[in-house]
Amino acid sequence: MAEKQGRVSSKRSTGKKYKDLDKKFKVLVVFGIIFCIAGIPMIVWGGIWAYNTYAIGAWGSTPTLEPISPSPDYDGNIELYWDNTGASQYQVYRNDNGEDGGFLSIITTVTTNTYTDCLLPTGVYKYAIIAKYGLVIPGLPTLWSYSDYSDSEFVIVDTTAPPPTPPAKPVLNSITPNPDYDGIIQLSWGAVSTATEYWIYRSDNGGAINRIATTSATTYINIGLPTGSFEYRISAWNYVGGSGLSNRENVVVNIYVLPDPDPDPDPDPDPDPDPDPPENPSIVINSGAGTTSSFSVSLTLSCDNAETMSFQVSVDGVLEDWTVLESFDFFKSLTLPDASDGTVYEITVKFSDNDGNYITASDEITLVLDNGNGNGDGDDEPTDYTMIYVLVGVLVLLSMVAVILIWLRKRRVISVGKRIK
Repeated sequence: MAEKQGRVSSKRSTGKKYKDLDKKFKVLVVFGIIFCIAGIPMIVWGGIWAYNTYAIGAWGSTPTLEPISPSPDYDGNIELYWDNTGASQYQVYRNDNGEDGGFLSIITTVTTNTYTDCLLPTGVYKYAIIAKYGLVIPGLPTLWSYSDYSDSEFVIVDTTAPPPTPPAKPVLNSITPNPDYDGIIQLSWGAVSTATEYWIYRSDNGGAINRIATTSATTYINIGLPTGSFEYRISAWNYVGGSGLSNRENVVVNIYVLPDPDPDPDPDPDPDPDPDPPENPSIVINSGAGTTSSFSVSLTLSCDNAETMSFQVSVDGVLEDWTVLESFDFFKSLTLPDASDGTVYEITVKFSDNDGNYITASDEITLVLDNGNGNGDGDDEPTDYTMIYVLVGVLVLLSMVAVILIWLRKRRVISVGKRIK
């Protein structure tokens, strides 16, 4: 009898223990569900961030910081401008030592694409911009995506020097030959020390004078003029302003037109006929590629009956001076002037013979710069917590699976205990 009562008491004790374990595992299940609810959004959030940042790139483009002008600056107030990429915010970075590769520190965050850095002391400064894009998901913190650093721009500040003044008037040299017979007018003038560019003006046949070109050189060639009289003047400019107009120089152009041949008598055959003028001109840049990421390009040239060549480069519609090629080669390498991404270069080649006849051909190519990972130059990058959020979410889910498996196993043990009872 005592032995039977002992077995009954043991069974009751075991059943009570299993009931206690069942309650504890139910509590663990509740906490596991809570962790699962919290972990899944974190994984989804981290996945969205990782996909947008690493699979398809940042949500917006990298801004382009415009060159800083004037430089040197004399009042310490630096005006920054960059293109509007549609970002929510822009972070402005500055290096106070002006080092190429020096550390950049954030100085402010703005919502517009302009900023004025005020009252800087004398020194050399380097600036760069980062675009910050925000994605709002209800119930979650704002997702932020950062662009690469923009191109860096430098500026010299000198608050001790007196501010510069507009340049003096340049002196335009006499035009030769005068009269001119080919419609190609060569202008030259003396350099003005403080000038950064020169504006060229022309009046046709006594009419109003108008600006026709801008150049940083002290020479300019005006081609394709018809018969008539022309007056030229120039002015010198820097970032402060422009000089007055220079002295006037006039030239008469008289394009020679061959008379109609006499149809009556047959002329005697010319024992030494004139050579044919240049014809069939052709220029191909980089084998016909429409874009280039390098400032060095190759030219494939051809023309019949040509003796010399010269070329002229137009950068976004602004013409440079004609440059005579040293030799008549049908394959040439040419270094383009520096410009920003998206600049369109038009290269015009003039083929001439020894009698002054010429013909031109042109081709265009667009500059597409590969900015890569930006030019942060070892600068600090915005902190990315993506992997942390993903790992935390995965750990939460794994913990939940482990809890469920243990609970199921204990339920089985409890069921066995109840049957024993």
